[in-house]
Amino acid sequence: MSIEKKLIDGLKNELKLSEDKLEIVTFGYRLLIYSILGYSFIVLVALLFGTLGASLTAAITASLFRIFSGGAHASTQKRCTIIGAVIFNLIGLTATICYNSISLYLINLLFWITAIVALITFILYAPADTPGKPITTKVQRDKLKKISIALLVIWIVLSKFVFKGETNTYKLYLLSSTLGLAWQSVSLWPSTYRWIIFK
Repeated sequence: MSIEKKLIDGLKNELKLSEDKLEIVTFGYRLLIYSILGYSFIVLVALLFGTLGASLTAAITASLFRIFSGGAHASTQKRCTIIGAVIFNLIGLTATICYNSISLYLINLLFWITAIVALITFILYAPADTPGKPITTKVQRDKLKKISIALLVIWIVLSKFVFKGETNTYKLYLLSSTLGLAWQSVSLWPSTYRWIIFK
C-alpha cells in the first residue's frame, strides 16, 4: 500500500469522511503535493539557468489567476505539473534573455495589450472548468468571473503604480509577470483545450 493511500485511508477513518468528502480531500492532497513538486522543479531548473526570479514571478502570477479563472489541464496532475514547470522556466529564460534589449516602452505596450486580452478572455471564458472540476452553478461561475476581473485590476494597479520603476529589475519582473498572465489567458481559450499537450 502506498504512503498516499495509507494517509488518505487514515484521514477517512479518523475524520469519518463520506465518499464525497474523501474525494475532495484526496483531490486537495494531490493538488498540494503536485504544486510543491512543480514549484520545486521550477526552482531547480531556474537555479541552473540563473532565472529564478523571472521564472517564479511568471509562475506565481499565472497561479494566482488560475485559482479563480481555471484553464486547460493535462490528462493527469503529474503531466500538468511537468508542462507547467517547463513553460514557466521557458518564460523565465525568455524574459531574462530579452529584457535588457527591449525598451521599457515596448514592455509597457506588451503589458497593456496583455491586460486587454486578459480582460476580454476573462469576460468571455472565465472561469474555464475541466471535466474533472466542473463548475455546476451560475452563482459560482459569476463569482469566479468577478474575482478574476478584480484580480486583474489589482495586478494592473500593483504593476503600474505601486511597484513602478525605471530600473532593469523592474523591467525584468514586469516582463516576466506579463508573460505569465499571457500564458494563463491563453490557457482559458477553448482552442487551447485541443492542444496535444493537454490531451
